[in-house]
Amino acid sequence: MILLLMRHGIAEAIEEGSDLDDAQRELTKKGRKRVRDVARFLKTMGLKPDVYLSSPRIRAQQTALAVSDYFNAPEGPKRIDSLDFGGRWSDFVLDAGKATRRKKKSIILAAGHDPSIGEFLTEALVPVNHSIPFKKGAIAAVSWDGPIAEREGTLLFYITAPAARRAK
Repeated sequence: MILLLMRHGIAEAIEEGSDLDDAQRELTKKGRKRVRDVARFLKTMGLKPDVYLSSPRIRAQQTALAVSDYFNAPEGPKRIDSLDFGGRWSDFVLDAGKATRRKKKSIILAAGHDPSIGEFLTEALVPVNHSIPFKKGAIAAVSWDGPIAEREGTLLFYITAPAARRAK
């Protein structure tokens, strides 16, 4: 099992006095481009996701959708609350297990937010309460021999969107 943890791409800012709800913020043109750069990087790495999950917030949905569209996935991303702000790793592990039906060979892309994605990455690797900072559009890959487990995954890579664009 490989889990691709991705922070959403660059989203529109909330201007002072704006009535734009944070949950409705969309990706900017630059944000969409960087997400495509990451999708292209995944393809060069031979990592085509089987399952796409996202936070319920628009910018995370658009991030997961852009990657699924890049790979011509038959289904778009499934929204799960455990990827939203305040989501818990243990809840996400259960949600991911349901989404993959615990298949050992699945590749899951999960698009969410900082600091949750960084907390999830840390918890997937070691039993410490910490968060690895994620830049917008960054992605990390973690693998397990079987289904996603609470701990002891193996970090395959962590890369930012600009570095993914430069990778060949």
